[in-house]
Amino acid sequence: MGSTQEGNSTAVVSQPMHHDDTDGFREKMKSTLKKISCTSSTLSPTSSSSEPFDFVDIRTALTTSVAQQKAQNVSPSLENDVYSFTHLKTGLAIIINNVHFNDPEHFETRTGSDFDVASLQNTFNNFGFEVQTHTDVTASRITWLLTQAAKEYDHAQADCLVCVVLTHGYESWVDKDCRKRFDLLFGVDGNSITSKAVVELFNDIHCPHLKGKPRLFFFQACRGSRLDDGQIIEVAYTPRGTGVLINSASSLLQYGTTYNSTGPINVSSKISRTKSDLPWSHVRKMPIDTAVLYKDSIVMYATPPGFPSWRREGSWFIQSLCQVLDSPRVGSGQVSLLNALTQVSGLVARNYETYSEEEPSLCKKKQQPVIYSSLVKDVFFKRKTTAFPKRIGTFV
Repeated sequence: MGSTQEGNSTAVVSQPMHHDDTDGFREKMKSTLKKISCTSSTLSPTSSSSEPFDFVDIRTALTTSVAQQKAQNVSPSLENDVYSFTHLKTGLAIIINNVHFNDPEHFETRTGSDFDVASLQNTFNNFGFEVQTHTDVTASRITWLLTQAAKEYDHAQADCLVCVVLTHGYESWVDKDCRKRFDLLFGVDGNSITSKAVVELFNDIHCPHLKGKPRLFFFQACRGSRLDDGQIIEVAYTPRGTGVLINSASSLLQYGTTYNSTGPINVSSKISRTKSDLPWSHVRKMPIDTAVLYKDSIVMYATPPGFPSWRREGSWFIQSLCQVLDSPRVGSGQVSLLNALTQVSGLVARNYETYSEEEPSLCKKKQQPVIYSSLVKDVFFKRKTTAFPKRIGTFV
């Protein structure tokens, strides 16, 4: 999960307290998670995603641009390892943004989500995507909108697809004795669809014109209510500056109780079980995640299975995503998408943690985005000189 570093590295720096929300719904989440103060490092979630991002190089065969590798006399088959972005359109970027729910007693208003929308619109518009945003829609409406996007948009002339869902979420188990789980995404009516269903709508069968093209899915939603304590990692540095792990605090996360090196922290007593159909009585060390992936797809979640995601003025995940994608090296095609998303995960894990004076057991909770990839090539984005206008709640 997320980690903070000690030794010669810089730990998370405390800044003025801000209140954070989770993207779970109140009936299943403990009320004390509703508003928790948070500290961050020098990167604040309220910072503009346009601020320069200092990339850490990850040197592999596909992390530099096509032009750079050609100049370095890399194999002539290189272009076969990179998705073509030569169509007339970059493609559709569709954003589902649920803020106000019909049942505020159980689904709190997702304050700050509009910051995420503004950042996403700016980021993908600059890459030449036709951005469509749909706000406060029901579960059935989400399904209809995405079905229309798969069938009616001219994907034959497009390079890529992006789908972002910002809403409350939770997890559901197939049955009481089965370890298989699904991630739920809630409409404003309180009904849900699964992230699996969203991904399936754009597979080769339902959207044949996207065959052989990258499809990118980003889900900003809770996937459960367990808490991530992170780990304290001590690093010794060699004369060459290479970090060597010398010690790591033990940590085991299970349903109901969090264990760390000092013993158990009781969390289950603060979690509401009213009308819960989740099998909280069963302790599962390794749940089976039924994340669906089809060829040429990336699915990135804000948090691992079973854990909440955090939001302030914008979410930790989406603000970090946009900051990295807005960086000059990504925008000029020098850094691959997978490299960039790895940087996003590290940014969230290292730079954010919760803080609560009233609930010490809720202090220093972390979040770690998760990437599922079935790409068979690499993706390099480039900013367009002419951007498409933002489209709010319309279909082209």
